Amino acid sequence: MLFTSEKSFAQRYTKARNLVEYMAQLPGYSPGVTALETTDLKGFLDDVDLANSDVASKLSALQTVRDERNALFNGTDGLIKRASQIRDYLASICRRAKKQKIMKKRRRWFNVCVVKG
Repeated sequence: MLFTSEKSFAQRYTKARNLVEYMAQLPGYSPGVTALETTDLKGFLDDVDLANSDVASKLSALQTVRDERNALFNGTDGLIKRASQIRDYLASICRRAKKQKIMKKRRRWFNVCVVKG
């Protein structure tokens, strides 16, 4: 049974490494299954560590791209601000637009101004 303090990935990984090192020091440790040999277990833990590092680096790259995207949308001169400026400009030149529900950021507002305006 795992204790609450041993539930994180890093803690489980560290415990597994310590267990494999302990088993390597036991002179009589010789399992009948090759997957349980200390060399195979060390290789498995190395693969796990490599995969974890790969995930961490890709997660970091993902967060960087998301931050850049959010800056394009929400920045001081981002897409959301520009779209609202365009909407306000078109409403100022099209009297009918102010009375329509299109001012509530609907897509058809441009057609109302240009076609019927």
